[in-house]
Amino acid sequence: MNNMTKHIQKRMNQRCINEAMLHIVQNFGDHSPNGERIILNNKSLSDLEKWARHFLRQVELMKQRGGLTLALDDESLITVFANNSYSKNLKKGANQ
Repeated sequence: MNNMTKHIQKRMNQRCINEAMLHIVQNFGDHSPNGERIILNNKSLSDLEKWARHFLRQVELMKQRGGLTLALDDESLITVFANNSYSKNLKKGANQ
């Protein structure tokens, strides 16, 4: 994060705005035409909320699979598999 002036620290305290909120505005807000402001409006927040729900759903699905492993070679994606299916296959091979 950029250096914070005493002014912004005071205003954040007065307005109950924390650093996490500033990070969100910086990362997902739109720059004004002349670049002196970053604006995160209600429409953008609704879009972000929708994206976050979808993201968390995908995380939950991956957790149910014990995570995922992605195999790659340089910049090529080779294969992907669920971590819990990988350990099951290892166990099968050990018993045979």
